[in-house]
Amino acid sequence: MQHTGAAFLDSIGKPEVLLGHSQGGVYPPLIADVRPALTRASNVIEPAGPLFEQAVASNSSARAYGMTGPPLTYSPPLIGPCTVLVKRTK
Repeated sequence: MQHTGAAFLDSIGKPEVLLGHSQGGVYPPLIADVRPALTRASNVIEPAGPLFEQAVASNSSARAYGMTGPPLTYSPPLIGPCTVLVKRTK
């Protein structure tokens, strides 16, 4: 989906607003990450499950980078999700 979304933004050729909902909530950040110059904003509404957890099918760990499982670009760069991001559950 990241590759397809990036290709779609390339075909449009100007910055757009990305919107995702529920299970599709992980895609706008992934697409914006590879096409920041073509992303005006990245919005998600009720993204699937809590951050860092897979609450839909189980309560196991998932989405190591918060909203996504695959890495996102951070500045400064992350060495890995466990080195800087703080996971809190109540």
